[in-house]
Amino acid sequence: MQKLKRIFAIIILITLVGFVLYLLQGTFPQLQKRLITYAQKINATLHTSLNPQLLIVITALLILGLIYLIISLITGLRRTRSYRASSAEQVKVQTSLTTRIIFSIIFIPLIFGYGKALIELLVNLKFNEALLYFCIGFAVHASLWHILKYSSRQKGNIYATFEHEFTHVIVGLLSFHQPSGFMASSQDGGVTTYKKRVNFMVKLAPYFLLTFCLFLIPVYFLLKPSYYIFYFALLGVLTSYHTFSTIKETGFWQTDITTTGKFFSVVVIILGNLINYGLILAFVVGRMPLLKWFLSDGVRNIWQAVQIF
Repeated sequence: MQKLKRIFAIIILITLVGFVLYLLQGTFPQLQKRLITYAQKINATLHTSLNPQLLIVITALLILGLIYLIISLITGLRRTRSYRASSAEQVKVQTSLTTRIIFSIIFIPLIFGYGKALIELLVNLKFNEALLYFCIGFAVHASLWHILKYSSRQKGNIYATFEHEFTHVIVGLLSFHQPSGFMASSQDGGVTTYKKRVNFMVKLAPYFLLTFCLFLIPVYFLLKPSYYIFYFALLGVLTSYHTFSTIKETGFWQTDITTTGKFFSVVVIILGNLINYGLILAFVVGRMPLLKWFLSDGVRNIWQAVQIF
């Protein structure tokens, strides 16, 4: 299955390069005419005015990417967990039962609210150039991730390990937990230690927080419009990186998750990913106005559900 994933990743990359070369050279005019007609129909359906050539490329990538994602999910479910996992703390301190119950009561309705908000965002999604370049960046990185075998646990990935532990540190500092030690290694995983007991957000942050993406959002307001296409392509690359590195490192073998409680960890990780991916997608499609809408719509959905009962 791993070999099949890498073959399919190569096919996606070749498809991207092939389509670009084909559209630039203008060969096979009959096929090009049919594809452009197809792209115009998509534009009419979505009420957009995207370049037909670019729309053809992104449509092909989305179809191939969907198939690839299905293969990745099947592989992930069958994968053997055999590498040393990193830990937020050396001391395995269990999150208290009272804390888990209280926050589960708060978080489970939020999953409904923001899950519904994300579905609404996807259903009413309108393609624009920003989303186009975002998807291209995501697809290119997803292909390279597996072609270059970055996802191999046996070889390790110092960048993914560093980002994982760095996220522990950032959230720890934001919640006034000073780290006492930091280590990231491609062979032995990573570990971050603290002077005192940390909360569950510090432990679980690497499994849902799109650290680099969130840092990149403010940069948008400093750029000239001519750089936006590169900006959104880079944002797509970083989102893809987070997606595959999170799939790679998330599981019940992680000390972060077992010491926090498996069920409670799943609740927190699902909610965190719903909010983070919703924020990134909303920002790409509609910038700050749509981002603010997504944040408020999640809470609004909960309130509407409460009123029904």
